[in-house]
Amino acid sequence: MNSKAGTALRNIARDYSQVLSTPFLPQARINFIKSFLKDTPFEIIETDYSLIVKVTGLSSRKLVLMSHLDHPGIIIKNRHEGICLGSLFPDRLKKIISKHGFIPLDIYSPNSVFLTQGKLVDLKGKYSQKAVLDIPINVPPNSSAYYQIGTFREDKDFLYLYAADNDIPTVCLLHLLQNLKVKPTFTLYFVLTFYEEVHQISSFCLARSNSLNLNQHDLILNLECKKVDNNPFNPPKNLLDYDSGVILQPNEKDCLYGYQFTSPNLLERLVISVCKKNEIPLQYGLGMGSSDARPFSNFKITPNLCTLEVPNRFKHNCDEKGNIVLEKVYQQDLLTMYHIIFTLVSSKHTRISGLSNSKNIFLSDQFKNNDLVTDTRAMSRKILLNYRLDLANKIKIMTKQYYPTNVFFSVLDILMNLVSYPYYFLLNFLKIS
Repeated sequence: MNSKAGTALRNIARDYSQVLSTPFLPQARINFIKSFLKDTPFEIIETDYSLIVKVTGLSSRKLVLMSHLDHPGIIIKNRHEGICLGSLFPDRLKKIISKHGFIPLDIYSPNSVFLTQGKLVDLKGKYSQKAVLDIPINVPPNSSAYYQIGTFREDKDFLYLYAADNDIPTVCLLHLLQNLKVKPTFTLYFVLTFYEEVHQISSFCLARSNSLNLNQHDLILNLECKKVDNNPFNPPKNLLDYDSGVILQPNEKDCLYGYQFTSPNLLERLVISVCKKNEIPLQYGLGMGSSDARPFSNFKITPNLCTLEVPNRFKHNCDEKGNIVLEKVYQQDLLTMYHIIFTLVSSKHTRISGLSNSKNIFLSDQFKNNDLVTDTRAMSRKILLNYRLDLANKIKIMTKQYYPTNVFFSVLDILMNLVSYPYYFLLNFLKIS
């Protein structure tokens, strides 16, 4: 993979990073992506939960390449009040406010146009989600607020982005769509979800309905840019770190992917095989976190599921000391992630036949025999929460507004949220998960 690809990827990252997106406000990024791909031959399907691009391949076997568009932020109700969504680490924000009096913010319109500057002066409520704001002018509801730290810069080794999580994987997919000149090995589905930061509502709905008509032979590669956390059960020889490159993870905090299947994880084997044959550096081990991959294990879609991730030192704009900073990734890791995906979908390099008979012992095989990773109770709790949150946020999702501006939809939004609680308890009583 040459320097030309690296330059192109960095340029896309620079442009894409200027368009920020909090949960429930995806429209600006949807517009960017549609404009970026307008000259490609592929149809972009927009649903309430994601953008989907299908690329027919040489095989009917499907490979889903999945990333998400949202990043934690503050959605503004009025010049004095807003809501924090995503993991903003409120305790450290309170410490900063206590020390400095406020946190400076940049205020953007619902269409991601800069409006003014403002201040975050307090966090209130049960989970410290209610943002107390000081904005000098009236701004439209569903505007958004971000830290005043810029959106992109680079040096010799690193890229610094406001939302490397999950701009880096999305940039890889956009560049790949621009450069698919021949039919790929698999029939590809590029899936860009809108609501990963809200307990993975988008992927929950995709998995629950199985709208892509996936079966147990298909493959799902979830793409992430997140902090490195070793699972307590990760073997010492598989320990993961920030400096050794892109990571392949066959699990997350509460589950081994495909844990309900006894058959092997062919995607895990395939990625490792492709990287080994093409001498692409790859870390491989059990990690933590929670991502869009999890619901596909909840609903027993396929055993062939992994997360490929770029290590992100300061995920959600928080460094080791709790300071507000840009997220930081190696430039080489961006190029390597693209190289892996490009090679994986290339008909010249990819062979899946025979992988099920491999004599190598892979992590998912090792732990399926004695699964210490999967917490089935936690998985049940998460899926029940998904059912409630999907119902509670139906109007927000339909209108792409956290604060519906239409009176009818505003009343309906309140009702849906109220109904979601007895719905949750009913599902729990019926043990639906």
